[in-house]
Amino acid sequence: MTNISVWLWITVFVYVIFQIFTLGTRSFDGDEGVILNVVQSSSWNEFWVRIGSDVHSPLYHILAKASVSIFGIHEWSLRLPAAAAGGLLILLGFWLGKKIWSDKWKALVLGICLGFAPYLYYFHQEARFYSLLLLGAVITYGALLEIIKKPNARSYIIFIIGALILVWTQYLGWFVLGAEFIAIIIMRQWKLVSWGLIIFGLLLLSYTPFIKIAFDQFSGRLSEQGGLLIIQNIQGIISAFYRFGADRLVLGVSPGELMSSNWIKVFLFIISLIAPVVVFIFGLGRIKKYQPWITIAWIVSILSVVVALLVSEIGSRSSRYLIYLWPFYGVILINGAWIIYKKVWGKIIIGLLIILWIGALGVHVIDENRAIGARDIARYLSYEMKENDVVLVKGALAGGEKAVFNYYAARQLTVIDYYADYKPGELSKNRKTPEDVIKKLAEKYGAVWYYDFTYGKLDIDTLYHFVGQRNIGIDKEQKEVILYKIAGL
Repeated sequence: MTNISVWLWITVFVYVIFQIFTLGTRSFDGDEGVILNVVQSSSWNEFWVRIGSDVHSPLYHILAKASVSIFGIHEWSLRLPAAAAGGLLILLGFWLGKKIWSDKWKALVLGICLGFAPYLYYFHQEARFYSLLLLGAVITYGALLEIIKKPNARSYIIFIIGALILVWTQYLGWFVLGAEFIAIIIMRQWKLVSWGLIIFGLLLLSYTPFIKIAFDQFSGRLSEQGGLLIIQNIQGIISAFYRFGADRLVLGVSPGELMSSNWIKVFLFIISLIAPVVVFIFGLGRIKKYQPWITIAWIVSILSVVVALLVSEIGSRSSRYLIYLWPFYGVILINGAWIIYKKVWGKIIIGLLIILWIGALGVHVIDENRAIGARDIARYLSYEMKENDVVLVKGALAGGEKAVFNYYAARQLTVIDYYADYKPGELSKNRKTPEDVIKKLAEKYGAVWYYDFTYGKLDIDTLYHFVGQRNIGIDKEQKEVILYKIAGL
């Protein structure tokens, strides 16, 4: 075994140890509650019905169901598919890197980054589809490079596996494959076009059992996006590329609040603006124009930005949905680091970037994983609520908040989920305001408790029996969590 192989497996081992000690520490959030709600289905028919209320393809739901069937329902078991994807990405990053560079040490660094870059590590600890989407993208990127260089049955099979992961994880997977197909045409790889069409047909065939649910989810979600929100979409795209390098280090903090905070956070914020940009610019300047990898990277990235600008469903969520672009960003970053490392100032910049990433990982593991969440609210209300009280929760769609609340509550409580009846395409359809729902509940129950993880403010002036509110604390998004109490009529 070579030195590089030893370091690769040491990296995987360290990753596994990190996940063992940190994967289950953070409270479920409402989005993870959607997955929790699905895996708690009592039958396969109910399982698929509940998937239809989510807005994503079913691969993560299926893997999570398998995980909790084996290990029981825990924070770590529901997140295990994402964590496992992160471990595989270390190995696949090394595999991809060897196809891009002749220097295997660069490939090793890419593998390390795909496992431990703080932006990605956050998603490796979330029971959602993002790490799986990245996994499928990395597989198709590497297999496509192999097919272009020397096509063989093995590389086509690997590509199909990656493509299946993409489209069965999220609908953006179809877009990624379409962008890769356009890159093939631009590179004039005409022999691959027919194979691309055949693979596309096979993927559609694999979707047959899911096609009705998929169509309802996709069309319904698009119908909810409203008008063209260019400014909001631009902000989302900028946020995505900032987080690629700096992660969630100063999440939810205004410039004024930042400058009045402790000097360590100010120092890390300054680094986050300088270090990744400097390294990225130097890496960008040394790109060889006609490498197949660069062509694929430019085509997929440009088309992704255009779609994010035009589709608010993607643009406003770019910091999550565009995760599949990170390997392109990472390759440029590693190129830049190799270029400037020989200079004294370059070593300083790289050192600052490493400090930034360690700081961001620390914020995630120490602060975010232990932040106030649904676990704290459910346990607090378990002791405060009377038998004839009710709690109204607002946040994630498709019953996610209720599933999480019930999981953490110390006793059986009456819970109403504001979005429990959500179906794709019906986000605002005939939906009453929280104030109206509270007034109706107040006629039936002794008291109504209410909290909102979308951070909307309750119009208490319209609630005549308003009792009070309590600031529970700051959650992982650096937002105040406020619990309201309204007396019954």
